[in-house]
Amino acid sequence: MILFVMIRPNSAFATIRDNDEKYIWWSVSIFGLSFVAFVTYGYSMPPELNNLLPSITYLTITYGILSELVFVTLTWLVGRVWGGNPHWRKVFSVLFCKNIVYILASAIIIVMWQSSSFTAGTPWTDSLVAISLFLPISPLTIILLGLIIWMIILVIKAIKVVHGFDTGKAVVVGIFSCIPIIAIGVFV
Repeated sequence: MILFVMIRPNSAFATIRDNDEKYIWWSVSIFGLSFVAFVTYGYSMPPELNNLLPSITYLTITYGILSELVFVTLTWLVGRVWGGNPHWRKVFSVLFCKNIVYILASAIIIVMWQSSSFTAGTPWTDSLVAISLFLPISPLTIILLGLIIWMIILVIKAIKVVHGFDTGKAVVVGIFSCIPIIAIGVFV
């Protein structure tokens, strides 16, 4: 099913939506694994950045999990109000499966951290850790950027399939559901 989500997302999301009882625990496992991947990504940082580990763990637990749950809940509520799927388990099952791409992206970032010659110590590099992953541009960077774009597309496809919306409506629901996440990020 993981490969199916990556190469044929519309069919995979429809299968998951129609068999939510079968796939709910599978999708919750993917949701949990994505946060394990994020923490692993944090712990694979170069030694110069070890001072960031407590904040990465904190962000994973608070912002990461909270924002994902808020996003999926709002997607379900907004979709329901607009005549979409009223069954929360179907929406949660489909939307948690999009985290497959996040797990792959985290694995690539771990490889990039381990293979980089990152040097820290200046306020510029300490504050722009994420940008350091993209310098210099490498094949892994291009793959990572592709996965980030694919994740955005998967979110829109998941909303579209689970609620039965057209692409425009799915984009609006996705954007509307992201607004509170940005607000949560400001306070965390």
